[in-house]
Amino acid sequence: MMRRFVPNHYYRDLYLKLQGLNQGYKTVNEYHKEMEIAMIRANVVEDREATMARFLNGMKTLPMWLSYSTMWS
Repeated sequence: MMRRFVPNHYYRDLYLKLQGLNQGYKTVNEYHKEMEIAMIRANVVEDREATMARFLNGMKTLPMWLSYSTMWS
């Protein structure tokens, strides 16, 4: 079976897209789904805390129940 050509910069571009991902005008569910798809495509495997930090960093506003004091305690 023939292998498909994948440019060298493909995974780097996917990772950069994931790094710059933010909620914008999307709902939280749409943003979460887009982030999950981007992580799968970029083949990123990280612990839950890092994923949560990435998710919260891209949100336009933090949820009211979450404060910085609870995040770091």
